Amino acid sequence: MKETKSWFLYMLRCADGSFYTGISNRLAVRVQNHSRGRGARYTKTRLPVELVFSRKIGTYPQALRRERRHKQKTHRAKMKLAEKWLGARAREKKRAPKKSPPAGSMG
Repeated sequence: MKETKSWFLYMLRCADGSFYTGISNRLAVRVQNHSRGRGARYTKTRLPVELVFSRKIGTYPQALRRERRHKQKTHRAKMKLAEKWLGARAREKKRAPKKSPPAGSMG
């Protein structure tokens, strides 16, 4: 049976305040490529970019449909979504247990 990779919908905030929406089945690599100027032509001229939203979607056709709908949202709606997602990520980081230094280290 063929293993299918999950697809992600993601949104980047560009240096000029605009948003870029895309899909990928390798999110970390894709965002890294955008940050290095090797992503989309749109983001290449608007560096630096910041990941402000991502969601696991499922299959490629589902991701394409979701991307199309997401791109129709207003700038204000995208801003609200980004703020909500970033706020949730910040709360998760606060709740995460702090790592203690390895035994025997000076830290």
